[in-house]
Amino acid sequence: MDALDELFKIGKEPKTEKEMILAYIKVQALEVCEDSHNELIKCYQKRWFPDCNKQQRDFWKCYEETSIKLRKRHAVY
Repeated sequence: MDALDELFKIGKEPKTEKEMILAYIKVQALEVCEDSHNELIKCYQKRWFPDCNKQQRDFWKCYEETSIKLRKRHAVY
């Protein structure tokens, strides 16, 4: 599965270089945080939303840290 192809099937295709870089950053951050994302999805499937706070915090911490690093690397804010 090509993650960029999947992303563009869901949304609109980027029109500018900045939009393309931001889409790339999103895909890369999701790939880096895949394990914590899968744990969060599993939790949502088995329990009520409030019971998944730890998994939710772990995923968003990973996603935010990764996307910030990538934005700095590519100088896109």
